[in-house]
Amino acid sequence: MTHTQAHAVGWEARLGGEYLLSEHLWLRGGYRHHREDQDTETPRNELVADRATFGLEYGGWRQWTIEAYGYREWWRTDFPDPQELGGPGTGFGLTLRRLF
Repeated sequence: MTHTQAHAVGWEARLGGEYLLSEHLWLRGGYRHHREDQDTETPRNELVADRATFGLEYGGWRQWTIEAYGYREWWRTDFPDPQELGGPGTGFGLTLRRLF
């Protein structure tokens, strides 16, 4: 009889790019796929998460740069854990930087 021991393992793949729309305006996008077995007690206790990102940056106003960005994320688990954050998530942000 062979006994298979569970291992806590994970991996992720990322892909992204940016496109110059004009001399000072950049468009960005990305995607991440993440899979993780979070424990060593069970052979299949997986978390799967995906995230799509986007952003727009303007950098032509003196030494200032402004960037707007956001993401959409969704998770799936194969275990009913009430402490696990599941389902979709969305975030937006705005960054203002001064280059010295």
